[in-house]
Amino acid sequence: VDYYGFFGVVKNANISNLTFDNAYVAVTEPYSSSEFVETYVGVLAGAVVGSSVQNVTVKNSQVLGNYVGGLVGLADQGSQISRFVGEGIRISNDKDNSSTRDYVYLGGVVGKLREESSVSLSSLNLLNITSNAYGRQGFMGGIAGFVDGTYCEGEPVYYNYVMGTFFENNSNRNNVGYAIGRVKYNNIGRLMHSVYYVIKSGTSSIPSDAFDPSVIGSFGYGSTSLSPSVLEK
Repeated sequence: VDYYGFFGVVKNANISNLTFDNAYVAVTEPYSSSEFVETYVGVLAGAVVGSSVQNVTVKNSQVLGNYVGGLVGLADQGSQISRFVGEGIRISNDKDNSSTRDYVYLGGVVGKLREESSVSLSSLNLLNITSNAYGRQGFMGGIAGFVDGTYCEGEPVYYNYVMGTFFENNSNRNNVGYAIGRVKYNNIGRLMHSVYYVIKSGTSSIPSDAFDPSVIGSFGYGSTSLSPSVLEK
């Protein structure tokens, strides 16, 4: 497992009042049938662990890898992300993963969210997420690519605003959610009830058979559907 960003891994820290403009963080790992390198990539950090991140802004930046967030690749062990502002962030994975079929998680704020970590009171505008992942192996979400419900029993995602576009460069449909690409397990009763979003999806560049994203792209391992509040589709 590798971590890339302004910081690799941030542990037990408080980070606030930072602005990144025109950042470019790209990790391009070779794919083969026998090897896949799990990389967490974000402008601020590859991972935040047991940390607080507040009032950080990322503008006009690009992030590329396989577990990717506009701010952090992984938020773990009770990390709290709040009042993040993203403007003109472009997120993608580096290439087709059909040879390995490993998962790709792409999120506007965080690639993967787990262990009581949360994202709140954040705003993303002109977000662009592009997936080159093969079929159902790719997950895209305006806030998070993946939320592990096993370890997120409270409200891991709430009161966030997202406006952007999602693209997929494969004929096979990925799992795409306005807010979250994938939720695993069923300890998520309060996951989305206070999430609000505004999202614009669809341009002339999207194929005619492109997906129609829902709030959450897919549920796994006993998860149940949820009915969040919606401001605008």
